[in-house]
Amino acid sequence: MGEITAAAVKALRDRTGAGMMDCKKALVEAEGDAERALDLLRMTGAAKAAKRATRDASEGTVRIATRDGSVAMVEVLTETDFPMIRIQLKYDVEHAPIIRSSRRISKPGLRVYRKTADLKPVRGGLATQILTTSLGLMTDREARRRSIGGEVLCEVW
Repeated sequence: MGEITAAAVKALRDRTGAGMMDCKKALVEAEGDAERALDLLRMTGAAKAAKRATRDASEGTVRIATRDGSVAMVEVLTETDFPMIRIQLKYDVEHAPIIRSSRRISKPGLRVYRKTADLKPVRGGLATQILTTSLGLMTDREARRRSIGGEVLCEVW
């Protein structure tokens, strides 16, 4: 077995997106064979994802969605390789979903913060803004009631 070079580790990492140490470990175990190391990474990655998918995740968004009565069920799986949110919407008497759309407000490059005085009802009071505050996630209505501002994450209507 030859020495595992940094270039070989980088090439495997570029192909898979796995961590550097995971790539190096797979190459060592595969004795430098990149294809065999790729197979090993696939097997260990699938096992890790399956293990994470069974764990419970954060419930902050679940509480907001169920509290305002627009969602029947929400399942948040954030510990998988690709975070997922499964939402089962409630429907009105005409079989249209109660939540029609949403819009992201704060973004990594542009955070949007609002003081309590600046939290006005949006879309004529028909939409809800989700904020992250020092007391956790909450709707704009709840933030106004508690006189607390925060970062506006999104708007749902």
